[in-house]
Amino acid sequence: MHDNCEVSRMTRPSNNRSSRFAVLLAGTLLITSASAAQAGHNDGPSFRDFRDQNPEIDRHAARALFRETYGNNARNRSESIATPTVFSTAGSDAASAQLNLGNLNNHKLIHQFSNRTRQVNTEGQLVRLRGGLDLDLTSNTRNITLGRNLFSDATSIEITIGGESKSLSAGSQVTAAEYIAVKQALTGEGQKLVIDRSGRAIGGDVDLDAITGPQDAMRAANFVVSNNVTTLGDFSKRSDFTLLGNLDNFGTVIASSSGNSRGGSIHADDINNYIGATINSTVDLTLDAARNFNNAGTISSTGNLTINAGNAVTNYGSITTAGDLGLTAPSVKNTGSISSTGGNVNFNALDSALLVDNRNGTVSAQKGAINLRDASYGAAYNSTIVGGDLLSKQFNMNAGEGVATVDVNKLTGVVSQTGSAAHLTANTELLQIGDSCLTGDPTFFNTAGSILINGNITVGENLVIVAAGNITGSGVTIQAGDATSTGFDITLIAGADFTNQGGSNRDILPGDLSGAGAVSLTGKASKTGGGITLSGNSAIIAQATAPGVNANGGNVSIFAFDGNKPVGNLQPGVVDLASASITTGGTGTGTNGRVTIVGAQDKPTSFAVRTGAIDTTGGSTATGDVTIFASKIGVDQRGQPVTYDANGVRGSNFLRPLNPNSKAAVFLNSNIDSGNRFQVTAGDQITVQNSVSADGAIDLFGRNIVGLGVLTSQSNVSFVAEDSIGTSSDPLQVNAPVLNVNAGGSRVSIDLTGVATNTDLELIEAPKANVIVFGLAQTVSASGAIEAKLFDVTGSGFGTFSDIKAPNINFTALASSIDNATFGGNLDTSTLGLFSSASIGTSGTPIQISPKVEFLTAQASAGDVYLNITSTRRTILSETKATGAVGITAADSINMIGSSALIASGPINITTGDGTLTIQHILNSGGPMSIRNTDERGGKLNILSGLSTQGVNDITVSLGVASPDPMPPQDNVTLIDNVTLTGSGLKAAPGTILNGLGASFVFINNSLSPNSLTLGDKQVGGITIISND
Repeated sequence: MHDNCEVSRMTRPSNNRSSRFAVLLAGTLLITSASAAQAGHNDGPSFRDFRDQNPEIDRHAARALFRETYGNNARNRSESIATPTVFSTAGSDAASAQLNLGNLNNHKLIHQFSNRTRQVNTEGQLVRLRGGLDLDLTSNTRNITLGRNLFSDATSIEITIGGESKSLSAGSQVTAAEYIAVKQALTGEGQKLVIDRSGRAIGGDVDLDAITGPQDAMRAANFVVSNNVTTLGDFSKRSDFTLLGNLDNFGTVIASSSGNSRGGSIHADDINNYIGATINSTVDLTLDAARNFNNAGTISSTGNLTINAGNAVTNYGSITTAGDLGLTAPSVKNTGSISSTGGNVNFNALDSALLVDNRNGTVSAQKGAINLRDASYGAAYNSTIVGGDLLSKQFNMNAGEGVATVDVNKLTGVVSQTGSAAHLTANTELLQIGDSCLTGDPTFFNTAGSILINGNITVGENLVIVAAGNITGSGVTIQAGDATSTGFDITLIAGADFTNQGGSNRDILPGDLSGAGAVSLTGKASKTGGGITLSGNSAIIAQATAPGVNANGGNVSIFAFDGNKPVGNLQPGVVDLASASITTGGTGTGTNGRVTIVGAQDKPTSFAVRTGAIDTTGGSTATGDVTIFASKIGVDQRGQPVTYDANGVRGSNFLRPLNPNSKAAVFLNSNIDSGNRFQVTAGDQITVQNSVSADGAIDLFGRNIVGLGVLTSQSNVSFVAEDSIGTSSDPLQVNAPVLNVNAGGSRVSIDLTGVATNTDLELIEAPKANVIVFGLAQTVSASGAIEAKLFDVTGSGFGTFSDIKAPNINFTALASSIDNATFGGNLDTSTLGLFSSASIGTSGTPIQISPKVEFLTAQASAGDVYLNITSTRRTILSETKATGAVGITAADSINMIGSSALIASGPINITTGDGTLTIQHILNSGGPMSIRNTDERGGKLNILSGLSTQGVNDITVSLGVASPDPMPPQDNVTLIDNVTLTGSGLKAAPGTILNGLGASFVFINNSLSPNSLTLGDKQVGGITIISND
């Protein structure tokens, strides 16, 4: 991008008057003399005649004046001579005018313009003139003597003075106004200037060509236009009118063309347009002041207008043009109005710094642009505009290789920037930033309203954008970085209460504008607060434009302060980057940049932050944190401001989120890749809509945590939820070696997905929640305690679990067995479910079932079930299943129930040592079956379901110890084939069948009371026990 924004140096155009351009001042003083000047110096007097007629002039001064006026070759002549002199202000309009403009008046202006031209010294010596008359139309001093050659063939001429006709001839002494009236009358076109009785001009008009023509021997050096007098400049005659001294206008100057000429120039040392005076142009006009240009009146043009000053342009009045308006001077001071109604306003300075002091002024180009220097500017001089209002469609800051600083009130145009560095502060409703390409550092501050980013911003150092209102943009790219090695920091702050430290807040304007471009934040919200929205695939990039091998990324910090009501169409305190991206990654061994986003929105019905894609990866590990907060905003060091200098570098204090968290939500809308830690904190729901990946830990803190995206961490994932995590239909997906969960709600639903081979549930604290952890390909373990209302964990297999406390616990192994090593800690539960795609325990090391378990389910879909129940109370076994062998031993009573048959391909052995053993489960084994209660003191054995074996496998049902005595015949029992009954007897329901087929046997033993062994009951009726079925 920088290739498109290279700054080229400006070649200054050749100008033979350029040496006269310097620093801006204001005005002129009408210079004073009482001696007479004579017109028509071609009469060529001798020095003797000249000296005799001017006895009041010192001899040396008189000779210098004579040589200046007539040269060294003049001879003795008999005609009268002319004595050029300077103005007398005594009794003139210029000296006495008191027109009101606040505390400004012409008298003050004249005094202000003093000490700038030649005048008679106190010894009466005349300062050398440069070859022209001072024509002050406001003066009543008759200090010009008419020369004979002025009259050509005529002997006299009549002009009107004070309404009366007066005849003048060679030798007559006249005022400047009378002298011009004589010249007008001599042309044959008649007198056009109206003169009062004292000889001052009070109306009419003057042809500028008549007093500035290069062939006119007595042309004007200084020219003062009096009130109600119109001076006409017809550029069809020539393109330049040049005064050898100053142009002072108290009346009207009109520039026009009676022919095809499109314009021209008026040149003078100083050009002063006083209060009530006007300069009007119907052509393209250049007003060129070698020293100073001053306006307290009205200047207007229907074409283009160019104002040049070697020192300064000062405007107290109004300058308006329909075309382009150009002001070129090192210094421009405007307390009035500078306006182009149809074109641009351009500020420039040649070979110097440019300072535009616009305090209390207005610059306007409503249909065009205001340009701070030309686009071609490439020098290193600084450029500054301070104060007032800038009203335009576009505002272009061209810094060249210097620094452009703008610190104003209203600024309506779209701001574009080129060059090195630029600092912009405005106090406006909406500050619009267009395309900006800077090799240095920019800062953008709006102390009164919002900032709209309308173009791409590419800078070579830190970027800071701060608004009292919103910050918005669509389809824009914001990039801070050099060419290859470094990305720089980007900071966006909306809705902030801050005080800029630049020029518009100062009473005295310093020469270097120290502190301009810096900002100081209180850490509080402005009166409105503000939001930040970047849409339309906008991008924030804190990277070099073409990163090299080991490049560093910059940091991105985004803060939005809350407010009481919407600012425009945005809720304050909201950061919405849903269709934007942030990139801060480095390369190689370079560091990744951090991303910090804080939205202070505090309404539970709204989100405070909505993110788009974020990528902080690519550089060295353990760098590139991403932290997102829905939280109030404060400062780290209480009572101290947060400062950013003109280079965008933050001081020691910084903004940070405050506790407690806000009530708003965070929505993670797009993929996020963090080079290190990823953290989200919200007072309401956190939604993970797309994948989040972090080389470090992932920590989410919210009221609810939900979403469809996968959270992948190389270290651990932690959830802290005031309420629930995941939903029943959409569990939160986690791919991490370690998981921590803390939830206060009713549900924790987590899906362990991805390529992780082992996930450690380091801590789960959710005493009110049903915690469901599902890992399709993970071996799940728990090194820390687990507490839940229900804990349901699924994995490909299990490592060791520490203490688990939950009323209901389920383990499901999808690709391996559940063995006794899984339960390394205390299992505090009343209900336990064990489900395995292989086996549950082994014959040598059965699963040790906690004595607190009251309800137990064990299902091995492709293996054995071996359990050792240690409870001293009755334990209910529900829906036990196994495709292999079943071995269950219990210290006390067992009630084995099931709605479907337990079909085992291996043997089934169920043994209790005390209490009652009840079998309500249909049992079918592919090996021998043994149902035993070894209690000798009153145990019971109830067989309420059918028992069967496949193949030549015996069935043994025994209560107490083995009895050698045959059992007497029993009612309701049918014996078929190989059946052996021993002991005291049994109680059978009608229809009970005992059947030992082939080589297999059915053994029934009861050493206790006959009623202690029951086969069937009234409800289920008789049962069938059959071997070799």
